[in-house]
Order: sequence, then C-alpha cells, then structure tokens
Amino acid sequence: TVPEFASRHVPGDRPLLAFGLYDTLLVYDHKTQDAQVLSWGLDPDGPHPDADLAAQRIARVAALIKDAPKRSAHLPPLDWADETDADWFKAAVTQTQEYIRAGDIYQANISQKLTAPLEAGVSAFDYYLAFRAANPAPFSAFASDTQRSLACTSPERLIAADASGQVEARPIKGTIARDTDEARDAVQRQ
Repeated sequence: TVPEFASRHVPGDRPLLAFGLYDTLLVYDHKTQDAQVLSWGLDPDGPHPDADLAAQRIARVAALIKDAPKRSAHLPPLDWADETDADWFKAAVTQTQEYIRAGDIYQANISQKLTAPLEAGVSAFDYYLAFRAANPAPFSAFASDTQRSLACTSPERLIAADASGQVEARPIKGTIARDTDEARDAVQRQ
C-alpha cells in the first residue's frame, strides 16, 4: 500500500514508481579500480540470453567508452529549484515517525525534488561525473530516460543481497557508534 502522503505528492503526469530492465551495465569497483561491461544478451523477442548479442552489446559500450570525448572539469553552476511542498515534507516526516514508532518500518528515505535546466552542450552525466569527483562515496548511480535524469552518491550501502538469497540492511542514517564504556554507551543509546 502506498502511504497517503506519498500518493498526494506525485503529479498526475508522473508515475509513482519507475522500473527499468537493463541488459547491459558498466560496473566499476572503486576498491579494485576495475571496470567491467556486462550483458546478458536479452532479446525482447525471446526469453533466453544470447551470447552473440551480449558480445555485440559489450563491444559497442566498450567502443563508446574508448572513443568518448574528454569532459570539461569546469561546468556552469546549476540553477536549482526546489519543487517539494514544505507542508507535504513535514507531513511525510511526521507520518514516517509514526510508522517507525508503530514498528511498521525502521527507516525511510524522504527526499526532496530538485530540478535544474541544463545548458546546451552539457549533459546530466557531465554533472554526475563532476559530482562523483567532488564526493567520491563508495555507492553511486546514474540513470536517465527521456524525461529526467537521476544521480546519487552515498557512503551507505542500504541493502545487499547475495546469491543464496540472504539480504542484509546496513543503514547508517541516524546511527551512532557503540562505546566500550557502559555509561557513555548508555548515554549515546538514549
């Protein structure tokens, strides 16, 4: 069920949720500094992966990376507009706190919608790369479609899942380190 505060905020011309099925990915491991292009070779007309199609897609992405022009490190500042209604945001925080107190959830991400027009010749991905350079957190993502782009970066791994189906949540928002001194630990817990 979608919380009432969430459904009120979504404009009529925008979906509440958007999903994408991405067959080909560029994955970068910041720890090892290795990059990989991965593809299943999924064909929309068939249910099975195609190794030849996967190889073609990997080669195409690798060529795009190799031939990509150098990006400017100096980008014009963005003119951000906050499109989040303040009353909605306060209501969302209050409702989320109620869900936490009730034990229905233990965390939530309530975000603000910020938009900015791009100057001609500058892409959202250019800004994402500049953002990553300024804030090289270990977890980040960039997604774009015909209507919008989304860029994020975080020091927090929200959820991890392994091949056996084990899921682990590691939120850091609102947490504090434990203390070996019992009295200080009790104070921090409060």
